[in-house]
Amino acid sequence: MSFVSLACPLPVTEVIKGYHDLFPYAHEFWFDHLSSSVHIGSETDLQRLRDKTMTIWALFKKVKSSNEVVETETRNSDADADALLAPLFNFLGPAREYHIFKNRKSESSRTQLVPLSAEQDPTRLSEAYLKYSSILESLLNNDPSLEAYKALVSANDWKEFGKRHAHGAYRCRWAGCTQGWSGFQSERERDNHEKSHKPQFRCSDLDCLIAFDSKGALRNHRRQYHVQENDWTLQAGAKPENGTIPEQQMTDAYVSVPLSEPEFEQPWHISPNFEIIRQNACELADKTQKRELVGILERMPGPVKDELRREKTEPLEYHFRKKAIGDFRQLQDEEMVKRKTASESTGARPAKVRKMMKNTARVELAEKKIDSSLSEVLENVKARTEVNPEAGGDWTDGEVRRNGVRVPQDVENDNHSLLWK
Repeated sequence: MSFVSLACPLPVTEVIKGYHDLFPYAHEFWFDHLSSSVHIGSETDLQRLRDKTMTIWALFKKVKSSNEVVETETRNSDADADALLAPLFNFLGPAREYHIFKNRKSESSRTQLVPLSAEQDPTRLSEAYLKYSSILESLLNNDPSLEAYKALVSANDWKEFGKRHAHGAYRCRWAGCTQGWSGFQSERERDNHEKSHKPQFRCSDLDCLIAFDSKGALRNHRRQYHVQENDWTLQAGAKPENGTIPEQQMTDAYVSVPLSEPEFEQPWHISPNFEIIRQNACELADKTQKRELVGILERMPGPVKDELRREKTEPLEYHFRKKAIGDFRQLQDEEMVKRKTASESTGARPAKVRKMMKNTARVELAEKKIDSSLSEVLENVKARTEVNPEAGGDWTDGEVRRNGVRVPQDVENDNHSLLWK
């Protein structure tokens, strides 16, 4: 592959003709190929490879002052490097710097990916790759500013360009994403995929701009950095456990309070229906024993678990939220049938339920609020001592264990809906 010249703009006609089609693969995997070559090469081969690699590195690395190298990152990189990388670090000094860049993660999570950054890349390869991707996508989207370049190539060149990039041209722009390497059919599909990489849980403090990829990480952050006396509450009638203080009894937004009558002609996410559903979901979870939680997880279909994992939704929160909403809708249907029957006998016009658009932002927000309340309730349930000692065990996110051994449980059917007032 001939390297892209970084001293001048990437030629659009060369992109159309396919001269740089290998660039995405080279950008993603050149470091891995170099590591393998160093690991298996002879001394003579290594010397030739070293000379060529250092020449290329001198061309593509950015000019950096010596004080920009962070010793802490270097030590961490050495500690994390596997046996395949160790010879490369001895063979090529700058490789360590690129390894740090390639394997960086989000500051708020060890698993959260970060967007590909040309600024942080010690080489200019990411800069060239992003430029190539921008030209490629602009051509596919028929950007008017590039229309003149089409006249510089033959009709056959343009036709072949369309064929080569008909599938998977829109690749994920987050560093280290293996799922998005095969590409997507459109910008919209790619954008929907990239949402899974973005931190979903933002700190509620207006002065704090940090976001997290899990509720647990956000909860730990709040407890560590934003604890105030009025942030901590006890449920009505609850008493602190022996040896605990109010900070250890936080219940988030859920406190059992008297509620208004439901308005069955309104959608579930509209007040007061929303507050009723949230409280019933939390009370249903609160009355569930740990062994029943295990049974719920075991009975949940695999495809549902996979979908929840992709959406970063906790299965138990989803279960109790879905059940509470389902119970409300069932009663809503029954109430509407009663009203229709009554109106037919009197000749009056029956009431109708307001229609609700699916997956609206308001519905998603309501679901997140219910899940947030359920999160704290379920944490309390998992930490609670079982009422029936014979059924007890340690909570291990999906199974019960005694003395480290998994114990099968005969789980009762969880068909115990709460009464609606």
